[in-house]
Amino acid sequence: AGSPADRLSRMLQGAAGPARVKPQVLPRSKLENDFAVLLMRTTYSVADELDYYPMDKFQQDQFLFRQDEWELYREALPGVQQGFLTEPAYFDFISFVQYATIATTMKEPKMIFDELIDANGTSIVVTRPPELANDALLPMRHSERVGEAVLAWMDDRYNKIRPKVPSVLTAAAVRDGVQAILNIYEINGYMLLSKLEPTSHGVKITLVAPATLWSQSMLRNRRDLPNDFEAKTVVAYLKQCGLPATVSTNIAGNNVEHTFEWPANLL
Repeated sequence: AGSPADRLSRMLQGAAGPARVKPQVLPRSKLENDFAVLLMRTTYSVADELDYYPMDKFQQDQFLFRQDEWELYREALPGVQQGFLTEPAYFDFISFVQYATIATTMKEPKMIFDELIDANGTSIVVTRPPELANDALLPMRHSERVGEAVLAWMDDRYNKIRPKVPSVLTAAAVRDGVQAILNIYEINGYMLLSKLEPTSHGVKITLVAPATLWSQSMLRNRRDLPNDFEAKTVVAYLKQCGLPATVSTNIAGNNVEHTFEWPANLL
């Protein structure tokens, strides 16, 4: 496990190597504040729910990592301001920091640990539930729960335009549901434009200049848990439709593409 300094050193080694991506100056939509907060809070809350790491130490690790990363990011992207989640350049940065911290802490998960819960030094003993005991499944479980939470928020917030599970399952009806997800992401300023295309047994979506363009590239190059919120949400929706899907991702220029494929015998 090591000290916080040791953990920070390992994190920095992962971020500062040849996989580093230069952030680009490009026009992007401003995020709706409620949506940006939802994505950040949901990511953190799900990590907390998985009971794999003391969250007081998680916050410390993230703070130290953010300090060093911010200087590198600001040098590469002059003019970026810290602290405004609605600004895509900052959201891109802080989402990277959050997911990189999650990925690093998931490499040293714990089953039982002490967790500080207030500034007075009060701590509790946290035991990970048996159903979450498989360390290797933690990244997948995190992605699943984040996608499910964002989808539930859409269902509640956008009742009239939410992605509906079709009463009769057809490829066209499923595509309509995926399109509804893209529409809600676009309404909330997550990307400039999006496109949906059918495939033989699935669907391909393309996002133009999403708020996570740089961070998705960085996280994938580091082989960390990706912050592809849009893909997580689509997978959660397809699961509701009874369609287990595999996802492949391609990032080229200012575009992020996800291709979702489901078994041919299901639809």
